[in-house]
Amino acid sequence: MASILQALAHRGALANTLIVFVSDNGFLWGEHRLSAKWFPYEESVRVPFVVRYDALIASARRETRAALGIDLAPTFAEVAGVAAPGSEGRSLLSMLGVTTSPGAQTFSSSR
Repeated sequence: MASILQALAHRGALANTLIVFVSDNGFLWGEHRLSAKWFPYEESVRVPFVVRYDALIASARRETRAALGIDLAPTFAEVAGVAAPGSEGRSLLSMLGVTTSPGAQTFSSSR
């Protein structure tokens, strides 16, 4: 991650790049006497989900509301200013405190 961030900064693109780091659901390695990944225990459900977009998010914070992988396509589409027909989920921008101008591809953050 550090080398990617450094390369983006070196090119002057870090401030305008949406970065998302997310993992698949966690695999249980013997917790609860199980070894699989489809059981609804905290070790399997809570996975890394990190968003960085300096153009819209003023400072780091921890969000307690749930976000899912199906929310990524609508989020990317909204940032790009395009439709995401047929995608499930919801854009995460409103959760991040970002509002859009109607009909425009510019964003402002309430943070």
